[in-house]
Formats: sequence, structure tokens, C-alpha cells
Amino acid sequence: MSRSDPLSYTMEPLKDIRLLDFSRVLAGPYCSMILGDLGAEVIKIERPGIGDETRGWGPPFIEGESAYFICANRNKKSITLNLGSERGKEIALELVKRSDVLLENFTPGTMEKFGLGYGKLREFNPRLIYCSISGFGPDGLYKDKPGYDRDAFDNESPVRRVTVKRFYMSKYQLTQGQWQAVMTKNPAYFQNEKLPSESAMKEECE
Repeated sequence: MSRSDPLSYTMEPLKDIRLLDFSRVLAGPYCSMILGDLGAEVIKIERPGIGDETRGWGPPFIEGESAYFICANRNKKSITLNLGSERGKEIALELVKRSDVLLENFTPGTMEKFGLGYGKLREFNPRLIYCSISGFGPDGLYKDKPGYDRDAFDNESPVRRVTVKRFYMSKYQLTQGQWQAVMTKNPAYFQNEKLPSESAMKEECE
């Protein structure tokens, strides 16, 4: 990409960035999809034989592929790696050396078990930006717990720590902030356990 082409640079500002996406389901894949929209090269790492579990979530399916999976994984390349094997780790490390960003949303500690934790990878690529997404962040009583759905409403969940090269965030920090804004302005929504529509939520959060 040439900066002499301002339109190209504006439309794809991340064109020179390579991101390794070890994440699956929604928190993580949605993030990397947006970065891909902005021009980043996204390489999705999936399990052999299974892939991202959302490939099988349906119906609906489109030409044998889950619509759920398609909606969160456009603009990506995909390979399968057995991270439990030595060869799989070797390939992963080679990709890390050539990448700018790594994204993962495994249960905390999983990447370390594979030998792919930040402490290890920064030896191979000191400039790597390493993003871990978990239900409750890296510290606190629930840091080792997996997180889904209603964890967004737990008072313990919005945890974030930022360091120079690695950062963590709770899966639902943004979502929870939106819901808190809705609840603050319209507590009646939840007194009757009636959830607002997407349009109502958007209107209240603007």
C-alpha cells in the first residue's frame, strides 16, 4: 500500500497489519472481523476436524456453512493447527514471528498450557500485541472461570488491565456499559424483566 494513495489508505488503514486469530464463537471473531474490514490480514487458527464450533451451529446453513459462523468471520484466511502437537506449535511460532497482533479467547491459562502464552511469545516477537479476552479478566476471584451471556450482568465482570504490549478485557465490557446506560435511564425495563428491543437499546445509549 502506498501512502500516496490517500483513498486506499483511508479505506484500509490496517492493510499492513497481520493478525493471528486463535479465538472462536463470538467474542474475538467479531473483533478480528472488524479489523479485517479495516484491511488487516486475519489468519484464523482452528482445530483440525472441528474448526470453530460455530461452524456447526444452525440452522440456518448456507451451502453447508452455519450462517452464525459466516456472520462473524468474513475477510479471514483460515488454517487448522493441532496446538497440542510439537509440529502445530512450531507452525504457530513461525506465524507469530511474522505477525503484528495475536487474539485469543480461550479459558484463562489455556495458551500457556500450549506454550503460547505472552511471556513465551514475546521472546520470539517483542513487538507483538497480545490480546486476551476472558469472562472476568486476568485478576480477581473469578479470573480462572469461563464466561458467557449473563456474566455481563455480574458486578465482578468489567475488568481491564493495560500494559505496554499485552492487554486484557472482559468479554462484555462494552455490552455491559450499554445495558447499564439503559437500566439507569429506564429501570422499568428490568422491574418487569422485559428486555428492550435492539432499536430501543440503541436509542437509549445514544
